[in-house]
Amino acid sequence: MSGKLIHIECKNPILQRAFWTFIVQETINRGRCEMVKLGIPPKLIDTLCSAPYEDVLKMASKADLGVRFSFDEEALYGHINRMECMNDTERMCRYFIENGASKELVRSYFRISVKQFRELRKDIFPTDPPEPRRPRMPPPAIRDQIHQAWHEIKADSRWQGDERTQFYQLHLRFPDVPMMSIDMTLHEFDDDLPAAKKVGAMRGARL
Repeated sequence: MSGKLIHIECKNPILQRAFWTFIVQETINRGRCEMVKLGIPPKLIDTLCSAPYEDVLKMASKADLGVRFSFDEEALYGHINRMECMNDTERMCRYFIENGASKELVRSYFRISVKQFRELRKDIFPTDPPEPRRPRMPPPAIRDQIHQAWHEIKADSRWQGDERTQFYQLHLRFPDVPMMSIDMTLHEFDDDLPAAKKVGAMRGARL
């Protein structure tokens, strides 16, 4: 623990019983010596373990035997932030699939397997998946707008170095254009692009 410890007094009889039951069970599982190392007095351990289990439960419910819980504030915020990031990533991944991103684009941005991609797609479209079709390039005027918007987004300091979010922001400006078509537009002048990447969107359309 490296952050600020927050202590909470607990007088809830259910939690008290759970706590003392845990202490007895841990003593049985780990042994008396290990529990002493944790700071529990040997006499207390011997008393708890020798008392009838029913008496321990009755004793644990007494209000004056409340227990104190401690947690690391910094660690808690860290776990919450990580969970929020994971949830945001999952929501964005689903958004990409819902809006016509190819399998290759989704896998490159979210590092998921082909199986995970197909499972997500099936979950998003359980009964009425969209008909597979060859992606089409948007009209020239729209393509020009996409290139201009992409240039503006790439220059925006809020999303520097985060191409996944940049692509997401781009689609928000063109919500009626499938992501596969936007991806094709961004690479339409990439003559030196590997052939596999050029046709990635086309392959994705068949899934």
